[in-house]
Amino acid sequence: HLSRSTISNDNKKYYLVGVVDGCSRVAWVEVVEDIKALTVMFATLRCFNQIINNYEFRFEEILTDNGPEFGRKDSKRKDNHPFERMCEEMNIKHRHTMPYRPQTNGKVEIVDAGDTRFLEKTSVNKWEFLEENDNMWGMKVIEDAGESEILQAGQKISARKLRDENSMLKRKDLKGAEARDAVPATANPVLQGITRASLQTDSFISAASFQETTKVLNQAAVNGKEDVLRGLKENVIVGHKIPAGTGMPQFQDLLVGSKEEYNRLVGEDEDVTIGSLK
Repeated sequence: HLSRSTISNDNKKYYLVGVVDGCSRVAWVEVVEDIKALTVMFATLRCFNQIINNYEFRFEEILTDNGPEFGRKDSKRKDNHPFERMCEEMNIKHRHTMPYRPQTNGKVEIVDAGDTRFLEKTSVNKWEFLEENDNMWGMKVIEDAGESEILQAGQKISARKLRDENSMLKRKDLKGAEARDAVPATANPVLQGITRASLQTDSFISAASFQETTKVLNQAAVNGKEDVLRGLKENVIVGHKIPAGTGMPQFQDLLVGSKEEYNRLVGEDEDVTIGSLK
């Protein structure tokens, strides 16, 4: 896949032209100052050569954004376009696409749990997935605890704690612990229908108001769930302000008034302070 993105620096626009292999996800990116057809063609050619020389790939087909710098999809004179001529000379099929971002309701399906607490083939919230993977950053998994009294095989600890423990064991002439880098989880976005997305929300109040009320409430009671009322629907049901605009929690104590009222209140505070000092 080939696409370009825009970056800004000191009131000047630059463009990133990148080639990404669809199988291995190997990518090569170049920064260019304009997106003229010849500029993009030469940048793409350099990206192709770098990937081919370094990884010995052979490109059979390329998927590009439907922009004029790649040759328009409905162009009647494709043979005269630099990018089209390059693809023809390199014997690469050229297809156009328009990138889009599908609505996934914030759910992902775990493909490989790695060393996280997730189970494979389960659906979790995207923010929960990202938070768990962030917690894996810099962590170590104990493979052999050695002669340590506090470490166990399979335990996840920070690199600093492992280093301190091994230093202490070394000073006592004891066998140190062996560990490997913690492996984060991998997941794929999940497209859900209205019913499934509504029943799998974090709020059991919102889910119970949609379908299967008895089942949802029984599961919430058995699992000891707690509804923190983050969404719009559950707040409307219980009669709270919706979490939008001034209804957000951080604005609950916000006072709204005119500038004249503010100046009057500030003036009264100053008079009280001066009077107390006298």
